[in-house]
Amino acid sequence: MRFRYANRLIFFTSLSVLAFEIILIRIFSVTLSYHYASVIISVSMTGLVLGGLLVYFRAYGPLRSSSSTSTFLTRCVLALSFSFPALFFFISFIPFDHYRILWENRQMLYLGLFILACGLPFFIYGVIISSSLAARREEANVIYAFDLLGAAGGVALAVTLLNHLRVEYILVVISFVAGAAALQGIKGTALRTAFLLVLAALCAPLIAEVRTLPMSPYKGLMQALKEDDSKRVATFYSSHSQLDIFENPRMRFAPGLSLVYTEPVPSGEGIAVDGEVVGVAIDEKQLASYRFFAFMPSALPYFLRKPKNVVIIGCRNGLDVLQPYYFGASNVMKTEKDFTLFRFIQTRYSPDSLYRRSLRYTSGRSLVQRIPQKADMIFLSRAGFFPAGAFGLQEDYDMTVEALKVYLSNLKPEGLLFIQLFLLPPPRYEVRLMNNILAALAGTGTGDITGRLMVYRSWDTINFLVKKGVFSLNESEKVRQFLTSRQFEMLYPGIPRGERFITGLDYRGLFAKLAHDRQRQPFMEGYAFDIRPTTDDRPFFHYFLKLSTLRTVYAMTGRKWAYFLHEGMFLPFVLAFLVLLALLIFTATFLVSLWVRQKSKAPPHRARRITGCGISR
Repeated sequence: MRFRYANRLIFFTSLSVLAFEIILIRIFSVTLSYHYASVIISVSMTGLVLGGLLVYFRAYGPLRSSSSTSTFLTRCVLALSFSFPALFFFISFIPFDHYRILWENRQMLYLGLFILACGLPFFIYGVIISSSLAARREEANVIYAFDLLGAAGGVALAVTLLNHLRVEYILVVISFVAGAAALQGIKGTALRTAFLLVLAALCAPLIAEVRTLPMSPYKGLMQALKEDDSKRVATFYSSHSQLDIFENPRMRFAPGLSLVYTEPVPSGEGIAVDGEVVGVAIDEKQLASYRFFAFMPSALPYFLRKPKNVVIIGCRNGLDVLQPYYFGASNVMKTEKDFTLFRFIQTRYSPDSLYRRSLRYTSGRSLVQRIPQKADMIFLSRAGFFPAGAFGLQEDYDMTVEALKVYLSNLKPEGLLFIQLFLLPPPRYEVRLMNNILAALAGTGTGDITGRLMVYRSWDTINFLVKKGVFSLNESEKVRQFLTSRQFEMLYPGIPRGERFITGLDYRGLFAKLAHDRQRQPFMEGYAFDIRPTTDDRPFFHYFLKLSTLRTVYAMTGRKWAYFLHEGMFLPFVLAFLVLLALLIFTATFLVSLWVRQKSKAPPHRARRITGCGISR
């Protein structure tokens, strides 16, 4: 019976800990930023190793008999069930601000406490699994089997619950899952009742929403809600993200809108994903009155030709969805790979709505490969609501060289591929995208880009227009008239200098060097940022850090470290902190191990067996 009980403990504790590890991704994404989720693996491994080391240095004290082992494991599982809500309260109250690390030394202390607190459940689980292996070495295969089964169940449980519940409720669920597994080991009805009452009291503030997941005050949603007459309308959850719909009188969005246009831009409902404002949904019933569509940089492809079949990759911004209909497109296929946003559109709008019509839950490249006929135009916008670059190590498979090849190959002859970005000095996003496009054209057998690519800018956006063919003289003249009438500027190909409406950085010179076969490689090697083309094997479109040019970038950004933090480039410094922590742990372990061996003559094989549990995970 004890044997079955011990295996059941391992299964349910593994399930709850792995579910918690998945939940941490959402917690970090909301309270900090998405790219900090990569720290979770390091935190979990640190906790597991420390738990194994504790068991090793206790020299099997509580594991001398099967009954003592069962009692010890029960106490550990009870502590694990308490640790989930306790950790949530700690995260809610600790004054950790990852931005203020740059000028407040105390924030480094808070960072250490934050990491150690997040590692507490993993530490307890490390004690549980290591104790089980130490007490039942001959049944190691059975222990690992229940461990892996529980881990698989934890991932499935977390993904399922994230599609329906708030993070706070999920923590309550996994707390009771772990606690329920240990009820059999608690002797007496009174003690069991007391345990359940204490756990319920700890979880009550989470259920009653007295304490909620604190969102970073630097998120766009939190800034927008500070204004008068602003309110949160609805919140949707999924395993992909947390989606908030909110009202704000300033939610007016038209990226790159020409300064020639002086009429009001309609307002709409704001859309925020994990706290970051990504777009605005405007009223589709007023579509005919949206004259400002014709004064946006994204209107140029529609002036060159009248596309019938248009593919929109990403529906975070309502303007991207409605603009093709404004210009008369009859068949607009839309794709959205964020399940939360997809579910919101499916729930909020009727089947005949322009937002919902022909919407698919898939990636851009998958959609263009599956549609029955090739597209006249493919539209891909990366101009979110705020011109910010806080993406860091976020993968973007829709912008890789392979993805661009798929788009170009699935265009009709004379078809157009349009990509839009915000201008974010110093130049790096636009330069990398130029490299990606050049590599994609070369990969499709179109190495010569003369007459196939146009790059132009507005006051805040940069726009890439690629044609499956060569722009005719008539089309080039239409482009010139459009840019002149909207006071936009052509960046590539270079044109004779005339009246310039926009001054600033020499983007023309940058693109001219990239377009030149002999200058491209030396330019990339000498550039301050990593602007190599991104591929499916290296899809980090938003990561530009070069360790060899840290001082140069530091000088370019006004000698302020905030830049590195803002763009996810702070991760190497967090990694260095974790490496130092690991070195400290193992150095201390080595010294204590020598002292223990000299004192008790303990056999050295224990360390290999105990710490092996962390490696297997």
